[in-house]
Amino acid sequence: MYKSRKELKALARTQMQGKYKTLIGAFVLQEIITLLLESVMLSLFPSNSLVDNTLYFIAIFAVNAFLGTVVAGMTFISMSVACGMPCRAGDIYRSFQDNPGKAVWLQLPIVIIHTICTLPASIMSIITPDEAYFSQLGVILILNALGILAATVLSLPFALVFYMYWDFPEYDAKYILKRSFELMKGNYLRYLGLQISFLPLWILVVLSFGIGALWVTPYVNVTNANFYLDLMAKKNKE
Repeated sequence: MYKSRKELKALARTQMQGKYKTLIGAFVLQEIITLLLESVMLSLFPSNSLVDNTLYFIAIFAVNAFLGTVVAGMTFISMSVACGMPCRAGDIYRSFQDNPGKAVWLQLPIVIIHTICTLPASIMSIITPDEAYFSQLGVILILNALGILAATVLSLPFALVFYMYWDFPEYDAKYILKRSFELMKGNYLRYLGLQISFLPLWILVVLSFGIGALWVTPYVNVTNANFYLDLMAKKNKE
């Protein structure tokens, strides 16, 4: 019998006690890295021309794929907290000590899905004239929200890849992607339901102008780590 959403969340809250400094520090590092890379890309392609917008789009795609190394590090920290193992905020760079290339390959299909699903919003944002941008902003935001929702659902088969990255270092990226797809069969609704259960907290994050993400993001990450551990424990008993 799998743990319920309530049990997984309660477990995460207990495990996070005394670890908030590490978890928040890692989250802040992740955001700084992301913002720095995006700022560099924006400075390289500053104009609003079609060529610069296209090159910026390609550059951001590459950056998001590279950020798989950071996602792997965050997953290592979340797994360590869930398993009661020592960790530090600097472990966000942990994949560079192991196999950063594999982390990028694991991130690639997720980035492709998100890029395709949010492409309509991106294209509309690029082609909308500056003088009409604010009048079309609502449509762009709706398209983007729908794209993110579709990408979240389509990415479900790959929800476990970064946990398996650390759990099975001997597996290559191709096998991990395949194995994640197999393990998630029959668990899509359970995992999706877990993510939806955090929706009220994400609304509070928005109302707090993002400050609440310092606690909510680590909470979600550790809960998801417990989902993976619970799933693997059940599979190992079968």
